[in-house]
Amino acid sequence: MNAPEPAPAPPPCWRCGAALRPAQRFCGHCGLALSPDDFLTVARPPARERLGLGLALATYFAVLACLIALLVAEVESVRSVLAFDLGLLALGVILLIVFWQELGTLLGAPTRISPTQAGIVALTLALVFGLVQALSALFPALFSDVMESYHAEGVGLAFAIFQIGPLTAFAEEILFRGIVLAGLRKTFPDGAAVAVSAAMFATIHLSPVAFFHTGALGLLFGWLTLQTRSLWPAILLHTAWNTTMVLLDA
Repeated sequence: MNAPEPAPAPPPCWRCGAALRPAQRFCGHCGLALSPDDFLTVARPPARERLGLGLALATYFAVLACLIALLVAEVESVRSVLAFDLGLLALGVILLIVFWQELGTLLGAPTRISPTQAGIVALTLALVFGLVQALSALFPALFSDVMESYHAEGVGLAFAIFQIGPLTAFAEEILFRGIVLAGLRKTFPDGAAVAVSAAMFATIHLSPVAFFHTGALGLLFGWLTLQTRSLWPAILLHTAWNTTMVLLDA
């Protein structure tokens, strides 16, 4: 007598890929409410295909074109740069809302990192900080005083910390570790997607010398986002890094 065939396993959660049980009403990982259709089809909803390589490239080139335009127009006013940063943040928030189904979980609570991962973060930051100090000693003319423009316009330290710290960090993380990285992962393996997004992040700073340490930070922030499945650790780390650079120049 033949043994009965085992029942087929239900497909994974189409949002986060976590394994599901047939009687489950909510995904235990991302909290998504599950309907019977979620168990009957393996295919992801067509809306998920909107977030891909095309959107990642479009976002990157749009940001790069705006930065080049500011450079060509010789825009140096900190208030103009503030308006640009607010525009980047608005773009990121709009894209986040449009693709909330795919990206909403990135604003959830991060998974806990292990002591080894925390050590990797600390070691990478220390190495990048050492690299910045070495480059600034070798090429002092290329490392302008961050606070010079703010002092010239009579703007205080608190304004500079807000603009360069949390505002810039939040906007850039939503765009590059959110939209761009998620779009690249639709085409490339995770490691390649992190590397490409880091290179994109480095090039928008429009400095051949800054490419090395901003690229290293982009690798760290991208890796941390994948490890924790959340943007918050990268946002907080990016904010802390930018704020530290401002305070060192103040």
